[in-house]
Amino acid sequence: MDPKKIYQKTDKGEEELRTRKFGLPQNLRQILIFVDGRSNITKVLEKAAGFPNVGQSLEQLAAQGFIRLDETVSFAGIKDELIATAQQTLGADAEKVLAKIKDAPETKEGLQATMNSCKKLVKLVIDEKKAEELIQKCSEIMSRL
Repeated sequence: MDPKKIYQKTDKGEEELRTRKFGLPQNLRQILIFVDGRSNITKVLEKAAGFPNVGQSLEQLAAQGFIRLDETVSFAGIKDELIATAQQTLGADAEKVLAKIKDAPETKEGLQATMNSCKKLVKLVIDEKKAEELIQKCSEIMSRL
């Protein structure tokens, strides 16, 4: 179970909360309430800290069709990861690269063009090895787009 993934309620899950049509046990129903479509699995586990077997409950809810993993990838989340990676990789030299990533268009092509530009910048200002390291790490992140 990837702690960064986000579950969202299905129509069946929403209907269960409204009508109790499917007779979900109270412990599963409570976990279903914690699934909001915005909180990743780690946050859901934090919210449900007093409940036993939360991970198993999430898997049960998914298997029964009450929730599903949100497969959409947000550009904001990808940008945040790229920024963190650039900061970690480049340290004090990251300022210009961070600004470029923050201002990048929210399209796959736009983000790719920005990262190519960042690679050239790092290659010129820092060194080729850091540029390659940055692009390798960022390519892994962008492969989810």
